[in-house]
Amino acid sequence: MNYIESLNVRAKDIANIINKQISNGINPLILSDSETDGVTSASIIAKAIQKKNGKPVIRVVNWLDYRLLQEIKKSGYSWIIFCNLGAGMVSKIESIFNDQWIIIDRHFISKEESVNKNVLNINQFSVNEDIEDSTSTISHVLASKIDSSNTDSSWMAVMASLSAGLDQGEGRSLTGINKVVLDEALNSNLMKCSVELLFFGRETKPIHEAISSTIEPYIPNLTGNNDATIAILRSIGINYKNSGSQWKTLSDLSEEQNKELVELLIPYVSASENAEEVLGEIIGNVYTLNKEEEYSPLRDAREFAILIESCIKTGNYGIAIAICLGDRDKMLLDAEELMEKYKRNINKCLISILNDEDIIIETTKSFIINVDVLVKEKLMSKISSILSKVKRFENKVIILKSSTADGEVIIHVVSNIKQKSTANIGEIMFECSNQTGGIGIGSKFAGKAKIPLSKSEEFIKLINVKL
Repeated sequence: MNYIESLNVRAKDIANIINKQISNGINPLILSDSETDGVTSASIIAKAIQKKNGKPVIRVVNWLDYRLLQEIKKSGYSWIIFCNLGAGMVSKIESIFNDQWIIIDRHFISKEESVNKNVLNINQFSVNEDIEDSTSTISHVLASKIDSSNTDSSWMAVMASLSAGLDQGEGRSLTGINKVVLDEALNSNLMKCSVELLFFGRETKPIHEAISSTIEPYIPNLTGNNDATIAILRSIGINYKNSGSQWKTLSDLSEEQNKELVELLIPYVSASENAEEVLGEIIGNVYTLNKEEEYSPLRDAREFAILIESCIKTGNYGIAIAICLGDRDKMLLDAEELMEKYKRNINKCLISILNDEDIIIETTKSFIINVDVLVKEKLMSKISSILSKVKRFENKVIILKSSTADGEVIIHVVSNIKQKSTANIGEIMFECSNQTGGIGIGSKFAGKAKIPLSKSEEFIKLINVKL
């Protein structure tokens, strides 16, 4: 039995548990972590339960610990579904909720925990989870087992996989189980896939702004230079305005115009230190959501993911959930405003970090960056992910640390997938946090921990030993 077959068998067993609970009139609290993958996963499961006339409640949290579990129990919820969290906490969850819980997760889990019948975790099947799978993907598989009619969440799983950076196949493609779910979305005409330019805002920004505003990747002489970009468009005869004098977007370009533009961009890309990598960042698979309106920020799956991420990272969880569940009115307008604010904050944080050498310590295996005051906790996962792709940092692990007002330290650790490291960051965070009295979770290439301030130096030393 291959891992996909094994996943389907386990998902069917979990679905039977869910359906039995619903038929008994027991409604769950769905608990998600504060990442796009978690919130999307929770939305997929909530929608599936609603179709069965269940009444789920979704709650988003930054951390899962024993104190929070006790609080939830006291609030009256007897049945809990954990989305993108819970690994490493199975024994504590079981001690509080007995058998009334389910975990759907992609983070590192011990062999002892993985055999529990209430756990659905891709690591149960010995899969490289960071390349092949998201929690939203396995949530979609689970939803299809809850009821065979639940086929319309495949696009959500794809969107969340892109948000988690799992498009690591050739041409920024999805692989493994994510590819299986993508094919389902394509065959259902929920999505289409094409190889095009990948600049952010391909549905929403004027062509020249989409190109000149790129910072990930940075293109010498084009990033921040509208005039140069307009000159390129003129040189190949692209009318960057339509007949109604409205700006055209990248999505308006023909296949031939896309090819011409790529050819003209190559000399600019060649000026980069890592030209080949930059070229791979700007050309690849584009995933278009067919049911979303043209020129909407939801039309392009990657931009959709950023919009949801913006809501989550600014603490507006309800807006993110509402949009995932279908709201396209005021919630969408609010989300667009939040996205612009979010991007400005990210840029501000990055500039502050990169311009302050005093906060960066280089070791043989890592860069330790102290972001006290500079970066809010909700932004740490995004900032650490971006920094791991910066040329200066890409060959070592990023360790981002920040103290809290409660006498604790939040630590995010990211290794660049291109490093091809054999170290499992999730396992390292789990083990090191256990040794230092903290909480640690993660997957193969990224993880986070909350550690007592007095143990933070010991924790970082342990990480560097295990890398």
